[in-house]
Amino acid sequence: MSTPTTVLVIGGTGQQGGATIKALLQQGGFTIRTISRNPDSPSAKKLVEQGVQVVKGDITDKPSVVAAAQGVEVVYFMTDRTGPQGAAGEVIQARVILEAVHEAGVKRVIFSSVQSADRTASVGGVPHFESKAEIEKLLKESGLQWTIIRPVAFMDVIPLSGVGRYMTLGLLGAVLGEKKLQFIAVEDIGIVVSKAIAEPEQFSGKTISLAGDELSVRELQDVFTKVTGQSAGKAPVPGFLARMMLDYDMKQMFKVCHPSSDPFVFLTTSSQFFYEVGYDTDISEVKKIHPGVLTFEEYLRKKVEG
Repeated sequence: MSTPTTVLVIGGTGQQGGATIKALLQQGGFTIRTISRNPDSPSAKKLVEQGVQVVKGDITDKPSVVAAAQGVEVVYFMTDRTGPQGAAGEVIQARVILEAVHEAGVKRVIFSSVQSADRTASVGGVPHFESKAEIEKLLKESGLQWTIIRPVAFMDVIPLSGVGRYMTLGLLGAVLGEKKLQFIAVEDIGIVVSKAIAEPEQFSGKTISLAGDELSVRELQDVFTKVTGQSAGKAPVPGFLARMMLDYDMKQMFKVCHPSSDPFVFLTTSSQFFYEVGYDTDISEVKKIHPGVLTFEEYLRKKVEG
């Protein structure tokens, strides 16, 4: 019997890392390890109950990452822009991880980036896209076997009901107008990453964009109505207020509604990323890798119907 592949999932208590661990557990044949700043947290303990090795560590602390990566064949990681250094901190995190991977003797790395990471310069730049583009470059120059996963917007960020959904749809309506946006279910990210881990000969050296559906806010509302049988309203959020609610990175991604529909648009400026560049994943190509990739309707039915 062959020895199970040992995988280090950095970010295992988060959305993408958690989805990857779930997919690996379902696939079987892996020894799974993750790093947590607090191994005694409820989320970490839940992973331990499922057979995952949880070790204390931090992606900004190289010795702890080196220790966690000992005996590992594949490392999967994503970076976090929410720290005090913002998007610039993502590159620092990636450098620490890549140096640690080399020291531990790991040969293969999978990185979760973002779709269109390298296509924002023409419209003024989106910091957390540019940081991921820089990490992609570091990865390609690292001498490691690599795979880059580029997901689009997460279906999972849209609340299923209540005030949260009302406000989220209102905010998206204010910044997108009738523009369509591509979405992916986080569980599908995990499934594709697990495939990439299991099949290095097919996925090494490849950059894979991931999307499962493309909808406008109006179409999102229609899906909610179709699945739940209830009208899905959206908050009447004016464009100027929407921009006040967004942090700098998000402001750089969205163009506020057209002047004809928003008299306050002159108060703002925008990079117009989603209008001039946007996500451009070929969903038919995604289905060749993962035929079961979810549409938003399929995702919502799974959530609502259990």
